[in-house]
Amino acid sequence: MSHHNKETWLKYINNTLPENERENLEQHMYSCDLCLEHYLEALEKQSNHGPQLQVSAEWTESILLKVPVKRKQPSQKQQLIHYAIAAVATIILMASGAFQAVVSIVPTKQLDYEEEVSISKSLIEQISILRIIEKNKEGQ
Repeated sequence: MSHHNKETWLKYINNTLPENERENLEQHMYSCDLCLEHYLEALEKQSNHGPQLQVSAEWTESILLKVPVKRKQPSQKQQLIHYAIAAVATIILMASGAFQAVVSIVPTKQLDYEEEVSISKSLIEQISILRIIEKNKEGQ
C-alpha cells in the first residue's frame, strides 16, 4: 500500500488534482489511517494559512432577515386541550393524595418567631458592645 504525502493532500484540498486521482485518494483515505491523518493535518494547515473569509455584520444580518422563521403557534383548541389535561391531572393527583404524600416526606420546621432575634436588634447589640470596648481602651 503506497502512502501519499501532505503535499498531495494539499493538492487534493485545493482541488488541483485530476478527478480520477481524487477518487483514488478518497478510496485510499477510507482504508489508510496514516493517510487520513496526513489529510487532516493538511486540512488544518490549509485552514490556518489559507485565505480567511471576512463577512460584515450587515451582510450577515441581511441574510438572516431573508431566512423565513416558521413558528407554529398551537391553535386555541390545542391550548384548551392542554389546559384541560393539566387540570384533570392536577385534580387526580389532589384526590389521590399524592401532593399530601410529597408534603409529608419533606420535613417541616415550625418557626418560633418569639425566640428569634431580629437582625437589626443583634446589630445594635454588637455595635453597643464595640463602643463599650472602645471606651474601656480609651480609659486605660
